[in-house]
Amino acid sequence: MSIQIPKDMTLTEGEIPIWFGQMSWISWWLILLIAAIFAITIYFFIIAVILVIIVWINVSTSEYFISSKRIYFKRGLISRVLNDIKIEWVTNIFVHQGIVGRILNFGNIGISSPGEHGGAIGFVGVSDPMKIKAIIEDTSSNTKKIHRTFLMEFGWEY
Repeated sequence: MSIQIPKDMTLTEGEIPIWFGQMSWISWWLILLIAAIFAITIYFFIIAVILVIIVWINVSTSEYFISSKRIYFKRGLISRVLNDIKIEWVTNIFVHQGIVGRILNFGNIGISSPGEHGGAIGFVGVSDPMKIKAIIEDTSSNTKKIHRTFLMEFGWEY
């Protein structure tokens, strides 16, 4: 099973894809429920279609990616937001799930790193956020072990 790589992105030498995901449809449950209710009546059908299109654009234009070297996100159709953090720079990972997110197993993940600009990334509305947090922690830990081993081979302390 190969892991998808985000569009417009190329891997660096030795970079291994670990996880790819997008915003979950279920994270938009309330908007989709309202759209379904509006679709029942002919008068609000157009509003329902517009709501579904908005959700579709948000879900289909979000890309979240974890590799052996970086964490990357991209969102947006017309205006675009993208950022990546080197995996060894990760200092904190947090998960936010409301009560509905806990029940339906979706949430937001925040990843921070040192620095003034671009020091945080957010995976918004992802499925199984605790699993993704564990993937990031494992990848970060493994990368830091490799760096520590490399430095110790040359007699440097970490």
